[in-house]
Amino acid sequence: MRNHLSAPGDARLRDGSGESWTWFLFLFSLQAALCLAVIIWYELAHNTGDGWIETAIAVMNGMEPVVVVVGAWTFTVMEGTMILAERYRRRRLEEGIQIGKAEGRVEGKAEGRVEGRVEGRVEGREEAMAEWAAWFRRRLQAEAEGRPFDEPPPSPIDDPSGTNGPAR
Repeated sequence: MRNHLSAPGDARLRDGSGESWTWFLFLFSLQAALCLAVIIWYELAHNTGDGWIETAIAVMNGMEPVVVVVGAWTFTVMEGTMILAERYRRRRLEEGIQIGKAEGRVEGKAEGRVEGRVEGRVEGREEAMAEWAAWFRRRLQAEAEGRPFDEPPPSPIDDPSGTNGPAR
């Protein structure tokens, strides 16, 4: 069983959560370096009479509040960015789901229409064949009984094949 600390191959590093600390440290370092440069410039430009030890102490004293502010600012920027990115990701995911549902509905309707036409043709053919079979049985029965059979064959309008005969 693994402990709660992340190892180099840990899943938290693969899913992106480990990257946030990298970005945090990068932004923090960049901002702190810029602030340090400004403080050094100020101390060298305005307090040139002091020795190098006094200048170094003044720079360190100037950096103390800057580190706290830069750390809080970087944390706020990072968290805000993560929240906005998550909202954007969820919105895009929802849009994708809605598009997928709409495409699925259209595709399902098209497939349903095709299947309905095919089933309608099959049922029509079966009905026509049943009518022709019934007519043929009545004709054979009339011939077997020796009576005249003057019933017309089923109408070609009812015949989906248009051949005036059983659909094959």
